Amino acid sequence: MMNKRLADGWLTTVLILSVYAWTMSLATQRSQPEWRDPSPHAARFANVGRLRLHYLDWGGQGNVLLFLPGLGQSAHIFDGLAPHFTSHHRVLGLTLRGQGKSDRPESGYDTATLVDDLQGFLDTQHISTVSLISHSMSGNQATEFARRYPQRVKKLIYIEAAYDFTKMPGPDRDPLQMETPREADLKSVAAGMRWFERVFGFSSAAVEADTREVNLKPDGTLTLESNPHEVASQLWQGMISYTPQYHLIAAPILAIYALSESHPFLSTDSTPDDREKANRFWRSEFVPYQKHSIAQLLDSRGPLRIVVLRNTKHLCFIAKEDEAQVVAAMNSFLKIASKTEARTD
Repeated sequence: MMNKRLADGWLTTVLILSVYAWTMSLATQRSQPEWRDPSPHAARFANVGRLRLHYLDWGGQGNVLLFLPGLGQSAHIFDGLAPHFTSHHRVLGLTLRGQGKSDRPESGYDTATLVDDLQGFLDTQHISTVSLISHSMSGNQATEFARRYPQRVKKLIYIEAAYDFTKMPGPDRDPLQMETPREADLKSVAAGMRWFERVFGFSSAAVEADTREVNLKPDGTLTLESNPHEVASQLWQGMISYTPQYHLIAAPILAIYALSESHPFLSTDSTPDDREKANRFWRSEFVPYQKHSIAQLLDSRGPLRIVVLRNTKHLCFIAKEDEAQVVAAMNSFLKIASKTEARTD
């Protein structure tokens, strides 16, 4: 169990990673036109017991695809990816409790309760079977839902989500931390865009919409934290406390991993010494952790396809070239009948 200082440091890194969309024009500036979300969805709420959950509906016909976002994000993070699948599926995106416009109760952020929320949402929508597409932390909910309700899951798609987070390297081992936004970077969207593009190297309308949902304050400035610290802490603890039991999963699985041989937060300003230390950590600790997670996934009972994207980042479905690879992999997998196959691309 990591101590509180390390946990808080790693949590801060994840919260920073959630500020993915500082590429917009301030809606509060009168000189700018009113911002409109370009993604073709309807935004709605579902009442699950006493909980109100926010979700997006991109429409479409056929089997249901439900997108689940990671820590600190809303369903808007899929605004670019989700519409690619409406020709043959009904496509929805659910924002988990504690995030975005969904309710933020004081408790209930463990994996088991989040799975209860997911079941309740599907029941309110009269959805009997579903294919789950998860990113990052939400892979835990997808795995546990499929274990608990195998008859309700047609397929599982993990986008950088099929990990055993209990074995993730501790932040104290990483000699390189992502550049933290300065106060000036939070004062305007333009400044935020410069910071984001400098650190991540890409942007999109989806991350813009997600930031408007979780990071934009009424005065037009940006807040770093996507949800209250006490909520984020509970979500983080729930994430690192869950061990996936893939050997109990019978549904067909597509797992997409972003593997890089160099540390993803290296910049052109990194010194040769920093670069050498960061890459040594990444190759000796983080890449083996990823490969161990892949090995665990091979224990699943059903058909399995693993796709590895090289030299990209955790948000591997945002940049256009990465999005195209993810869409191609998903379309190929979704067209496969339930026949046994295990392969790595």
